[in-house]
Amino acid sequence: MIFNFFNSKPNQKLININGYLIDENSGILIDVPKGLSVYTVPKEVKKLSGNDLSLMNPVISAFSKASEIIFEDGGVEEIPNNYFTCVKNNIKKITLPEGLRRLGDNSIDVTEVQFNYPSTLKSLGKDMYPETKHLIIGENIEELSKMFASHDVNLESIFVSGSIKDLPAMFLNQCKNLKVLVLSEGVVTAGKDAFRGLNSLCFISLPESFVSPLKISYDSRSGVSKRGNSTFDGKKSQELFNGFLTVQKRYKGRDYNFQVRKSELLEMRFENGMLIARPINTQLGAITLSLVDLTDDIYRIDFQNNKVISLPKNKFTENEKIEQRNSLLNQDVILERFQSIYKSYIIPSSYFKSLDVSRQRKAKTLLFEFFEKSVSRHGSLDINDELLFFEYVKIVQELRLEVIREEIAQLEKSKLECITNMENIESSKKF
Repeated sequence: MIFNFFNSKPNQKLININGYLIDENSGILIDVPKGLSVYTVPKEVKKLSGNDLSLMNPVISAFSKASEIIFEDGGVEEIPNNYFTCVKNNIKKITLPEGLRRLGDNSIDVTEVQFNYPSTLKSLGKDMYPETKHLIIGENIEELSKMFASHDVNLESIFVSGSIKDLPAMFLNQCKNLKVLVLSEGVVTAGKDAFRGLNSLCFISLPESFVSPLKISYDSRSGVSKRGNSTFDGKKSQELFNGFLTVQKRYKGRDYNFQVRKSELLEMRFENGMLIARPINTQLGAITLSLVDLTDDIYRIDFQNNKVISLPKNKFTENEKIEQRNSLLNQDVILERFQSIYKSYIIPSSYFKSLDVSRQRKAKTLLFEFFEKSVSRHGSLDINDELLFFEYVKIVQELRLEVIREEIAQLEKSKLECITNMENIESSKKF
């Protein structure tokens, strides 16, 4: 086979690995064999050039005609912005390598191309998540690009792991069908307009770590999803504006729940154990509450009358508690429901299966406590409740962290034992 390589720069040292031409110093892929249907990029390639994203770039040109691209593990660490979407191509599958740390903005057409999420991935660019209604952003991800899921009216619920400290500007801009948003402990701030245009939002869970003011705006325009077949009818905007938003805020190990009419709320701020809620109507006063004075009830904020109304929760009777707990511990129907859903979410995880038997039982037991919350929302137990599912994920994550801490402690113990043994050996040699 004759390889037609792109002209290199003067004094540039190049290496040739099976027809792949690589800059020896930078690890940049310069050229590839021509006419292949499947390209296997060697691990010696450390970088893809994002400077010339056109058919004039011989790598882009060759890749565009292929059906599959495979990257060997330990090679490329980043897929540049728009790299596999800059020109029309025939790519159907991309195998990303372990060692990859960033997927750039719109770097792969997730609606057309089958690809994987390596465990080493830390940064996700704009639109770099599958076509789904229910999105979980895994705990290995630490950074999201600006406008990460902007204008996706296909999304209905999102779970954000605590490894992402700062939510980017316009994070969920115009996700008009999003109903549920759960932020895990560890999320600290949200950028400008992160929650803009969330017309359908009815529940948001804020961790104790979250310190940004909560600002959720609404937009009456209709919308069509950039993925999936979902749409948003702007005619129902007014009805949604007049509906209630439940804000759950965690403080000192307890969850506090507040309801507010969406058309009235400008922002909510939690500072030093205090809630400060400000209305859109500047003629109405802000409402301030001390969280430590509140019970487990749901509190409805009434700006019009400048007061807060307590709404007692529905709870299981004692007989129902016994019946539901026994059902949960003796049958796996509900857990099977959760596990089946879990597999369909982004970056699938085997959290539950990675737990030992005692912790799996503990997860089942703790899950029962969340059933009462589902009863509060629906009046009866609903195993299809998305919030219930998210709460289950959170508790299993916490149990998994326990396992990791124990493994680290065991490694430290083994390390100390090895050091002690080495010291004993060295001492014995002296005699």
